[in-house]
Amino acid sequence: MDQSARLTLPARHRCGDDQAIPAPPTQTACPACRLLPDAHTPNLVPHLPDGTHPAANDARAFSVLDSSAASCTAQARSLYSYPIHLHFERSVVRLLCPDIPEIDAVGDTLRQGLAYAMTGLNAALALYVKEGRKIPLASAPTDPALVLAPPMMTVVKIMLWNAMCEEGVNRAELARRMGCTRVAASRLVDFLLPSKIATLERALNLLGRRLTLVLEAV
Repeated sequence: MDQSARLTLPARHRCGDDQAIPAPPTQTACPACRLLPDAHTPNLVPHLPDGTHPAANDARAFSVLDSSAASCTAQARSLYSYPIHLHFERSVVRLLCPDIPEIDAVGDTLRQGLAYAMTGLNAALALYVKEGRKIPLASAPTDPALVLAPPMMTVVKIMLWNAMCEEGVNRAELARRMGCTRVAASRLVDFLLPSKIATLERALNLLGRRLTLVLEAV
């Protein structure tokens, strides 16, 4: 092989294998997982921003991927933080969620896959509402676990919808109790539209529920 087509990894790469491999001139590939630094390794541990591999139990491996769309945490902190399973197929990663089987996301990198999985979660939630089904609780994660954690507003709307299902209250009845239009009531369980937390709290109160918040260190 032409030596000019081989890249030598920097000394900080801790894959345990410093053998150079073929890669595009503008990229530095990892000889352990043979993917680019913004991807993943076969043992579910992503690369850090500097291109290194952390240890499998290194919390940094799960904190560097945090974003507004999805987050990876060592432990689930919500009844609706869903563990996801990764499957590696050639150069892409596939994300599946046992609790929400409608989620089936594929990305070139783990970060991209998580973003697509969150889009899939929103679509699945809309389907549950359309079909009048309760939204499942998240199962207990493994440790460490890759978790799909929806935003707080989405979680509150999930709680409202499940309370409606438990009480046998549809959107028309919720609108009657709240003294608003059916369209306004429907917005409260539309996961793509914003709602005021005070309005969601009032809707929960009318269903015999009280919303409480807990602040946790991250």
